[in-house]
Amino acid sequence: MTPTMIRLSGIGLFLAFSLAVHATEEEVLFTRTCEKPPKHAGTQINATKMTKFMHGERVYYDCLDGYSRTKSYYRNKEKSYVDCLNGTWTRLTLSCIQEEVLFTRTCEKPPKRAGTQINATKMTKFMHGERVYYDCLDGYSRTKSYYRNKGKSYVDCLNGTWTRLTLSCSQEEVLFTRTCEKPPKRAGTQINATKMTKFMHGERVYYDCLDGYSRTKSYYRNKGKSYVDCLNGTWTRLTLSCSPSSGACERPASNNANVYLDSSGTQFPSGATVRYTCAVGYAHVGGSRYRTCSPGKGTWSPLEIRCEPKSCGSAGEIENGEYVYTGVEFGGMVTAACNEGYQLVGRATRTCLSEGWDGRTATCQAVHCDPPETNAEMTSIWRASYTYRQVIQYRCPQGTLVGQAHLWCTENGTWSAPPPACRGNLGRN
Repeated sequence: MTPTMIRLSGIGLFLAFSLAVHATEEEVLFTRTCEKPPKHAGTQINATKMTKFMHGERVYYDCLDGYSRTKSYYRNKEKSYVDCLNGTWTRLTLSCIQEEVLFTRTCEKPPKRAGTQINATKMTKFMHGERVYYDCLDGYSRTKSYYRNKGKSYVDCLNGTWTRLTLSCSQEEVLFTRTCEKPPKRAGTQINATKMTKFMHGERVYYDCLDGYSRTKSYYRNKGKSYVDCLNGTWTRLTLSCSPSSGACERPASNNANVYLDSSGTQFPSGATVRYTCAVGYAHVGGSRYRTCSPGKGTWSPLEIRCEPKSCGSAGEIENGEYVYTGVEFGGMVTAACNEGYQLVGRATRTCLSEGWDGRTATCQAVHCDPPETNAEMTSIWRASYTYRQVIQYRCPQGTLVGQAHLWCTENGTWSAPPPACRGNLGRN
C-alpha cells in the first residue's frame, strides 16, 4: 500500500502518531510466534511435533509414566497447559512427582454396594490404575441422583485404595408389574429359541444373524450388543446389525464349556476349517474335532466333538485305613481316614487332576503312648512304649494312691487320665 502524505499540526499530529503506534502494537501480537514449549521435570507434551506456534495456540502437558500429579496441583486448581501469548509461553503450573509406591501397592477385591454387581471378574488382586465396572442387579435401576450428579459406574485402584463408587441403584416395585410384548424384529436377524409372548422386567432375549448373513463391521467397531432387555415394559435398543454374507464365517460360538476353539481369529473365509480341543480335565470320547465354514453360506458345520471328565480311578489302598471318595472324575476328592488306634501321616485329602491324583498315598501308623512318670509302683508289665488300649496298673506299697489306679492308651496317643501318685506316710524315718 502506498503511503499518503498529509500535513498535520498540533493535536492532529499527536492523534495520528498515537493511532499509528497502537496499530503497530496490535499487529505485532499476531505476528510473533513461540518456539517449542519448555520441558518440565516429570512431564510430557501431549502428541505434537510442531516447532512453531501462533499467538493464542495452547499446548497440553501430562505426567510421565511412573509420575503422578502432586497434591498442590489439585489443591491450587493448577492448569495442565500453556498458551502462546505474543511470542512467550505462559507459566506451566502442572507439577508431577515420582511415586514408586503407586506401582507396588495393590488393591484387594473391590467393595460391595447394595443393589449392584461387579461386571464379570474373578480376580482377587488388582494393580494400580486398574478399573472395575459395576452395574445394577436384576430388578434394580439407576437412581435419579446418579444421573443428576453424573455419577460413575466404576472404581479405580489408586495406590492400594479404591476410589469411591458413585453408582446408586434402587428397587422399584413398578418395574415388576409392567411386562414386555414379543421383542422387535430386525432385518437379517433372528431371535434365539423362544416361543414366549410375554416377558418380565429384567428378562433378556438374544439375537443372531440369519443364515447367509454376518455381523457388520460397525457392530464390532461400536462394540454392539446382541441382546435386548425388558425394562419396565419397554425393550432396550438392539445394536446387532447383520448384512448379507459373502460366504465368510464369523467366529463360531459354543455353549459347551468343556471344549474350546484352537484359533483366535474372528472371521474365517469360505471353506475354512477350525479345530476344537477338550478343556483341561476332559478327554475326547467321540465326534469330529473339526468344523467347516460352509462354502457360500457363511455358516458352520455342526459341532460334533464330545468331551467327558477324565477319571483318576482308585487313589490307592491305605493299610489300616481307607479313602472316602466324593468322586473319581476330574475335580473329585478323596479324604484319608485311619482305623481306630491309628494316626494319619501325610496329607488327608487328594484331588483328581488332569494328570491323575495329586500328592502321595497317606499312611496310618499305630498309636503309641510313652510310660508316664510317677512315684507309684506299677503292678503291670513295664514297656518302653504302649499301643492303643493297652492298660497299666499302679499301687502304693506305703501311703495313699491319689488318682486312678488303671490308665489306658487312647487313640490320640495320650493316657486316659493323669498318672496317679502316692501321698502320705511313705515309710520315711
